[in-house]
Amino acid sequence: MNYYTLAWEEDTTNPYFYYQICTLADAYYKDPKTKLGYYERLLEYYPELVPYIKERAKIRITELKEEIHFAGE
Repeated sequence: MNYYTLAWEEDTTNPYFYYQICTLADAYYKDPKTKLGYYERLLEYYPELVPYIKERAKIRITELKEEIHFAGE
């Protein structure tokens, strides 16, 4: 994950790098709040994101919020 972060830091204009970081964080971290933060920052950093990725991120944000809610956090 560190290499993806470094690649994104080298070229922050490429939203695909940050989306890849989101998906890796989703698989790596157990805490849904941490995962949620990555996806929310994706939409914040790239408001004109490609529709497919934007929709996927929004769906995942909804799923994570539900998970957090039902876990009582």
